[in-house]
Amino acid sequence: MRAEGLVPEEDTAEAQTLRRLFAEILGIASVGPDDSFIALGGDSVTMLRLVTRARGAGLEIGIEDVFESGTVGQLAAVARAAGNGAAGPPAAMEPSADMTPPSQDELDDIAAEMRG
Repeated sequence: MRAEGLVPEEDTAEAQTLRRLFAEILGIASVGPDDSFIALGGDSVTMLRLVTRARGAGLEIGIEDVFESGTVGQLAAVARAAGNGAAGPPAAMEPSADMTPPSQDELDDIAAEMRG
């Protein structure tokens, strides 16, 4: 779900949840509706945490949404448009042979890329 054409939402349950998650994940005291996750210091690792925790809270956002429209208000609009704001946590996924965690070498490569 993309935020194109969506009006940012500032004081919805989705926005409140996202503000709390931004603050917790990035270790900052206060987050406003126009604050961008990336501008506040978010990176690919913290972005994965944000998406995972948001989905755990019932907000359907993706990494591409954080890249493209990473403000609290815009991401809240994406979550609301997806219809998952009040749906609660998503159902558990069935394990799949195709879903394997990254190896330590892959994690090391990602960390090296992030360090530059």
